Amino acid sequence: MFSPPHFLDPAGNSPLQYHESQDSIRPSRNARNENEIVNSSRSTALSMPSDEDFLQSLQPFPALQPYDGLAAFGTHGGAPSWFSGASGFQMRDLNVNVNNAGARSIDGWELLMKNIAPNALHDSKARYDPPKCDADTRVEVIGEIMEWIQDSNAPQRLLCMTGAAGSGKSALQQTIAERCTKSDILSAAFFLSSVDPTRNNTSLIVPTIAYQIGLKHYLFRTSVAAAVTHDPYVFSRSLQSQMDVLIVRPFENLRKSKQIGTNAFPYAILIDGLDECNGEPSNTLGIDDRRRAEDEQEELLAAIKHCIIDNDLPFRVFIASRPEWAIHTALEPGGLLREAAYHIQLSNKYDASGDMRRYLGRRFEDIGLRIGNSKWFSEGDIKTLVRAASGQFIYVATVYKYISERRASPVARLKIVLTWTPHEGQATRPFEALDRLYTNILLTAKNGYEAVDHGRDFLLLFKAHHMCVTGFTFFAIVTCPTAELLSAMLCLEPGAEETLISDLRSLVAFKTDGHGNSRLRLYHKSFSDFLKEPSRAKDLFVPVPRVYMHLAKCFMQHIIECPLDFDSLPANWEDLSLPELYRRSLEEVINDLPSFLNGLHTFIGDEVVLFTQNGGWQKINNLLPLLYRGGRFFCASSADWIVDLRDFTDRLKARKPEAAAIISVFAEKWKNDFKQYNDETRSQIAYLGWKLLLKNIAPNALHDSKARYGAPKCDEDTRTGVISEIMEWIQNSNAPQRLLCMTGAAGSGKSALEQTIAELCTKSDILSAAFFLSSTDPSRNTTSFIVPTIAYQMGLKHDLFRSSVAAAVRHDPYIFSRSLQSQMDVLIVRPFESLRRSRQIGSSTFPYAILIDGLDECTGESNTTSGISPVNVDDRRRAENQQEELLAAIKHCILDNDLPFRVFIASRPEWAIHTMLEPGGLLREVAYHIQLSHKYDASRDMRLYLRRRFEDIGLRIGNFKWFSEGDIETLVRAGSGQFIYVATAYKYISERRASPAARLKIVLTWTPREGQATRPFEALDRLYTNILLAAKSAYEAVDSHHRRDFLLLLKALHMGAAGFNSFSIMLDPAADLLSALLCLEARAEETLISDLRSLVALQTDGRGNSRLRLYHKSFSDFLREPSRAKDLFVPEDQVYTHLAKCFMQHIIECPLDFDSLPAEWDELPLPKLYRRSLEEAVDDLPSFLSGVHAIDDEVVHFTQNGGWQKINSLLPPLYRTGRYFSTSSRNWIVNLRGFTDRLKARKPEAAAIINVFAEKWKDDLKQYSDERRSQIANLDSI
Repeated sequence: MFSPPHFLDPAGNSPLQYHESQDSIRPSRNARNENEIVNSSRSTALSMPSDEDFLQSLQPFPALQPYDGLAAFGTHGGAPSWFSGASGFQMRDLNVNVNNAGARSIDGWELLMKNIAPNALHDSKARYDPPKCDADTRVEVIGEIMEWIQDSNAPQRLLCMTGAAGSGKSALQQTIAERCTKSDILSAAFFLSSVDPTRNNTSLIVPTIAYQIGLKHYLFRTSVAAAVTHDPYVFSRSLQSQMDVLIVRPFENLRKSKQIGTNAFPYAILIDGLDECNGEPSNTLGIDDRRRAEDEQEELLAAIKHCIIDNDLPFRVFIASRPEWAIHTALEPGGLLREAAYHIQLSNKYDASGDMRRYLGRRFEDIGLRIGNSKWFSEGDIKTLVRAASGQFIYVATVYKYISERRASPVARLKIVLTWTPHEGQATRPFEALDRLYTNILLTAKNGYEAVDHGRDFLLLFKAHHMCVTGFTFFAIVTCPTAELLSAMLCLEPGAEETLISDLRSLVAFKTDGHGNSRLRLYHKSFSDFLKEPSRAKDLFVPVPRVYMHLAKCFMQHIIECPLDFDSLPANWEDLSLPELYRRSLEEVINDLPSFLNGLHTFIGDEVVLFTQNGGWQKINNLLPLLYRGGRFFCASSADWIVDLRDFTDRLKARKPEAAAIISVFAEKWKNDFKQYNDETRSQIAYLGWKLLLKNIAPNALHDSKARYGAPKCDEDTRTGVISEIMEWIQNSNAPQRLLCMTGAAGSGKSALEQTIAELCTKSDILSAAFFLSSTDPSRNTTSFIVPTIAYQMGLKHDLFRSSVAAAVRHDPYIFSRSLQSQMDVLIVRPFESLRRSRQIGSSTFPYAILIDGLDECTGESNTTSGISPVNVDDRRRAENQQEELLAAIKHCILDNDLPFRVFIASRPEWAIHTMLEPGGLLREVAYHIQLSHKYDASRDMRLYLRRRFEDIGLRIGNFKWFSEGDIETLVRAGSGQFIYVATAYKYISERRASPAARLKIVLTWTPREGQATRPFEALDRLYTNILLAAKSAYEAVDSHHRRDFLLLLKALHMGAAGFNSFSIMLDPAADLLSALLCLEARAEETLISDLRSLVALQTDGRGNSRLRLYHKSFSDFLREPSRAKDLFVPEDQVYTHLAKCFMQHIIECPLDFDSLPAEWDELPLPKLYRRSLEEAVDDLPSFLSGVHAIDDEVVHFTQNGGWQKINSLLPPLYRTGRYFSTSSRNWIVNLRGFTDRLKARKPEAAAIINVFAEKWKDDLKQYSDERRSQIANLDSI
């Protein structure tokens, strides 16, 4: 039960009047407004002492106990006594302004900022990567809009653009906002969203617009601040009054001041998604909710007309909306805006088909570039998708997002989508294709979830999360729990919400805000519409009352099953012996239970009776005092809580009088209890710019932080080549690229190099900032703190830069919730430009090296030390998005603005940086790229590293001959260029309490065995385990419809690199051929290793054949040793068995017409790769069968489905091309007969059939061999 805190005074002060005859404190009925109280000649204004340090954590007032009177303000809670030692006087009509600890007089601008919606700004972090128009698309409509905005002589100053759902209005609005920003004419923008509670109504629109305009000019800002100070309740007034006070009058003041020409003032005001105000009106909303939403939309349009247009202000207002009731009636003949507005009907006037074709064509070409196959799609495919879209841009966006999933086959996914498109000639149903897409995805997710968890209703739980996006609403009480909190309230296990949406990622995601709270985000509003409409969702529709009923039952279950000892509870809520999430959910269910019970129209009496009989109300009674003391109940919310409970009890009396009577007793008690605590208020916290910045940095990420003491760095005389190249690049101001990306395999020494460079730059006084990410440190395993931390370090270099940053933060305290590009622009670009303009320091002398290490460690990776722990795939995608956002921000802010900084980034070649640097990538042309593993042979450096440290050990133990140069050479060869290998070996050998000679011998001769205590490569094994786990989880999450085994396929690829040589097999396939033999789609091997690029690569030889290359021998050793790989180990016989099964599947599913095969193998109507793989499967099947076990059932299935007959039909074309000779054919028959002999005892019928074929093939092969020898003899005689 969330509601805003109740403040008796907008400044946070409580005007209380104390009378000499009273024993307790109460608000005076005659209390006047603030100015009257202060100026009254009969009263004296006293203020509590306040703390001027705004960063100090402020505490709420202690709870008032009955009859405590003025003593509560004496010693209680540590507040000083006002009249200590005084006597002999009386108080009459004494008015006291109680100033809560740290509160100040009303600050208008600060109060305004408490009433804005930062998420609604066009460049807010919450809207990172919003939809916008591609280059060369929507050209005509963008041109028309921009021409209207920039034409000051146009008769209308209001533009209304209406269009159907999914027609691309928001993308157009975002594009216009960015163009206006570049032209410096954007005054303000507000993007409504029905799924974001902070911007799904009109209450914050005017303050947010005033806030943005205030950022443009100081006089406007001071006028707004003065207006809010004068009337702190302006935000509760009508929109017209707000607009008059916060926009019209401040602008008139600015115009009268003549400080700036109004023609030069930014004049474009953009409002997107008017139809999303209060959620979209639909048949599933209550009629009152729909009318309230329509009234708000109508009120906003009227306010714009009366305040901006009628007052002849020079603003150009651009509103985009679906043609819902409010804007439709305002624009129709006789409507309020009919004559005043310029109207663009997007769907009618502009055919978006061409733009959608360009949109898909461009993105499909990018996919082709990524997968190396430009012909993976056809123009016919694009035309089919555009027809299916029915002008709905959101359809093609949804389709593209599904097809372009990074770890899936785009060819396979395109085929799936094309089978869902509508047929020609069907009745007009513009959303039918989208509905079918949503239905298919939802059904797949439902079946997948319920197949694992039979007891839960997938659709009911998902509907609960969907409703939670905008909050659960009863009688104006809104609760909007985070995703993890809602799962707890539903009595589900931690992380259940992630499992719930695991098959819905093309439609939804959990979006995490700056406080780490996640909520469901629907990518497309049309999906929300689908879920709300029973006529569209059909059997997938879940009624809202059913969700509320389920939640109410879960709330009661949650309270009853609470494991606390209710006879000995602590004094404070935070001291309850429960996990934090459990405490939060328990608080929430107590808060919300009365409103949910009262809002239900379905009878729930039996569950309430059971709750009563099990002491549920008594448990609430025991817990409420803890909630009071923590200031969790205020007068407004507590009153509503009691009203809801009493109303429900009144309805319950007729059916369950005994339970109702018990509840009534508790309700009366709680009413009195609440009355005692209603004077508690929350403190308000104000922030200072620089100190607020300090709260948003990561000190552990600095190159010389205490947390990184003893950080790895390069030895003297090692890595000299690469260090010289990097330092030369940093110090060369004329180098064309100002960004250096160094990528290298895991363990190749990137962080040691970065640390060394940081120290060298520090000595040369050119280090501007450094940030070392680490997956194991929560303070530096995301990009959230990177920009503020870099700004902090730069601020230490120059006072003017620091003051500019502090001013920017004071100006916009919400800057840390914006996108990284906006943060970088505000906290780095603009302060540096101010410094450059001041000429206090030459930009060439300002420290210019910015270092970022471990980009791949963003959001951390799995840190499992034993066993397999699943990696959260959404976290991984979120990490990749953050990495991509940071790289894009660096390009747009630092490189495109031609700042003199040199940015050096080190990372494993993971997805984000890999795609940025590949052909067509954002950084391909602007970055200098060092591929560490390929370019630099670290063998010499590793020798120096080990020799120096072994000599130090010799000095310590008094024996310089305890090692040999041969020992060092053996370790370097085993390291395969991998610095982490020799570092791990040295750490093990140098343990002070052990013999280094003995440990060196162990490392040199170590053969792993199960159960042995000695594990010299434990650190290395943990690294490999983490990387493999992350790749496994990511691959299998995307590939859920095939249910492929990542580890099995990787093992096959690993074995294939050296060739399959067991059981007389000589199979040495290239990677693409092996994928085909494994019945995988084309280029599946690329997808398989997409998250292993720091350990492996596909290397192409001179003939164009690619094979897996492992960068480090130690990784190959790890994969082969069960005692090291543990749960990640795959036995080789499992791979052979799987390949044998795939060979049989390959032959059975061969699409040839076996009754009319051509004479020659090369004439088979199959793609070349398919012919090669089919030949290999026929050739190798007997030898694989002879060497594997537990495959009888598959062989029987193969036999029953005509597999041997198909081989019989294929062998003659193989004979004729000379592919079988006497030696190989004899082995082929021997292997087949050997397998058949073993099969007889278990599957005699199948063995008999195979024997018949084997006998025939023996004779055929003999005849062919004789003919072949005869042909050769004839040729020799000629």
